[in-house]
Amino acid sequence: MKKRFVSMLVALVAAIACIAGLVACGGGKAEPVAGKTYEFEKVKITKGASGTQKEIAEAMMGEMLKDDYIEFGTDGTFIITMYGISMSGTYTQIGATVLATLAGEEQEIKVSGDTVSMSGTENGFGMKITYKLVKEDTGTITSPTVEVAGQTYVFKDLEYKYADLISGDEDAEAAIAQLKTMFQGATIAFDDNGGYTMTVLNAETTGTYTQNKAKVVMTKSNSEVITAAVSGNELTYEYIIGYMFYFELKEADEPNS
Repeated sequence: MKKRFVSMLVALVAAIACIAGLVACGGGKAEPVAGKTYEFEKVKITKGASGTQKEIAEAMMGEMLKDDYIEFGTDGTFIITMYGISMSGTYTQIGATVLATLAGEEQEIKVSGDTVSMSGTENGFGMKITYKLVKEDTGTITSPTVEVAGQTYVFKDLEYKYADLISGDEDAEAAIAQLKTMFQGATIAFDDNGGYTMTVLNAETTGTYTQNKAKVVMTKSNSEVITAAVSGNELTYEYIIGYMFYFELKEADEPNS
């Protein structure tokens, strides 16, 4: 059976509408995807749920995936962000079919005009996720920024985007508070040679990074990707599902910790 790197979606869908997985299918007009970025447009449950259940599932999935995107490079590599987690892989395109490979797992992506989609059925359930082409004039973050090379950022704050969903849940709120405590004093240091080091609780994670205006893509040594945005003296990124991390630029005259 073909493996599926979109299986991370299954857990949430199963909880919402009992959807157990995705396999590839679909079709459409062929358009080259190389050099293009596609952002999440909509999710549609095609089988296995109806009525109110279907509406709630699609609404919740849409909220969770609203900031996600697929970015295809011109060198046969791509970055996909789902649930705020970015990963990189390779792809080939034949006609209207893009075969994307990530960590040895494959997923077919169908191209139709200015959209790409992943869809399928399994165990009596079906779902289709559609991404729309990001136009050139809106596809680049242009907010005021600084070059991160040679800079160090210090943890400032953390928030959960979907706080309303856990309001009153003492265990969930305590977990977020604990995560904030854990990241106190955490730093991200960018060197001048395309490398970075993140330090949390005296444990270091290293990797490489690239910056395009306000967009900073950090690739860990395990190939996991974090896509951050820099605005003014603040660096922000989303990790896991809905957890927003805020780091602020460390002053040049501030002694290293």
